[in-house]
Amino acid sequence: MRILVVEDEPLIALLAGEALAEIGHEVLGPCASMGEALEAAAAAPPDLLLTDINLVGPGSGTELARVLSERLGVPCLFMSAQPHAARRNADVAIGVLHKPYSSGSLQQSVRAARDVLAGRRPAVVPHELELFCAA
Repeated sequence: MRILVVEDEPLIALLAGEALAEIGHEVLGPCASMGEALEAAAAAPPDLLLTDINLVGPGSGTELARVLSERLGVPCLFMSAQPHAARRNADVAIGVLHKPYSSGSLQQSVRAARDVLAGRRPAVVPHELELFCAA
């Protein structure tokens, strides 16, 4: 999968990108702002958006999820310590991966998201992942 990672914390963004590349995903970004993410998505449309709620500059991860969903049909998985904000925007996301999370939980969460998008029930759902929809 081509995954766009949007995270305002550089170390978290780097680790997320490495964990995803390790299991064979093409990682776009990481991006820290909504503007950077929109540019990256326009250049190479992602199969999945992984975004934090708080971003650098104007715009939020929830706004980004709405824009990419409407423009390109990109599904989203939030990565956030703000589950209430994620839940209020459940209509544009598969779920929320609660921070802090491990690299393994991130990898399992992306596998679970892929299963949901394919209409399958995920074989493994890490305890940090809250799914808003399930097959």
